[in-house]
Amino acid sequence: DKTGTLTENRMKVGAVWANAKQLGADMDGAAGDVARAALLASAIHPVDPMDRAVSEALGDRAASTLSSHGGEPVSSFPLRPERLAVIQSWATEAGAVWAAKGAPEAILRLCKTPLAEQKIVEAALAGMAASGLRVLGVAKANDSTKAIGDPKDVPFEFVGLIGFLDPLRADVPAALAEARAAGIDVSMITGDYPATALEIARQAGLDVAGGVLTGTEIATLSPE
Repeated sequence: DKTGTLTENRMKVGAVWANAKQLGADMDGAAGDVARAALLASAIHPVDPMDRAVSEALGDRAASTLSSHGGEPVSSFPLRPERLAVIQSWATEAGAVWAAKGAPEAILRLCKTPLAEQKIVEAALAGMAASGLRVLGVAKANDSTKAIGDPKDVPFEFVGLIGFLDPLRADVPAALAEARAAGIDVSMITGDYPATALEIARQAGLDVAGGVLTGTEIATLSPE
C-alpha cells in the first residue's frame, strides 16, 4: 500500500524549522517567512493538499502575499525527475523574486548549500520526519535582473523546512489487524522520507522491525 491510503490526505502545517531551530505553526516571525516563500512556489488556486495547507496556515496573509508579488507568477517550473522541486518566479516593484519548494535534498542542491550547513538541515529533517511529519524544503532568491531564465543560474538561499501533519485514518489500524489475522502481509511503498514512512507505519500497526529499504538500496541488491 502507499502512505496516502493509510492517512486522510488532509494536511495542515504542523511545524516549521528556520534559523537553526524548530518553530510551531504560528505564522508570525520566521515561520511566516518560510510559509510565504512556500506559498510563492505553490499554485495560486491550490488543489494539492500541501499547497492548500500552506495557504490555510497563512490565512488572510496568503492573498496579500500574492497581491504584493503581482498576483501570479511570471514563470513556473514543475517537478522533474532530476529536480524534485517546484520553482516559480514573480515580478515585483523591487525586481524578480524566485521561490522553490520540494524534497529537502533537492532544495539543498538548488541552493548549493555548504556541507556543514547541510548536516544541520538534515538533522532537523530527521527529527521532524521521525515524528511523522511530511517535510518540504523551501528556498527563495531575489534577482533584480530577471524573472525568466534557468533556475540553476538563480542564487537561491535556503529558507527553512515545513512539516505537514497528515492524520492516520481512524479505521486503518483495525483494518490492518483484520488483514493480519487473515494471514495477509501488508507492506507500504511510498515516496515519503524514510523516517516519516516508518512513523506512519508504526501508527498504523504495521511491523516496522525490518526497517526501510530505499529505492537506491533495492537497486543494488542481487536478483536473489
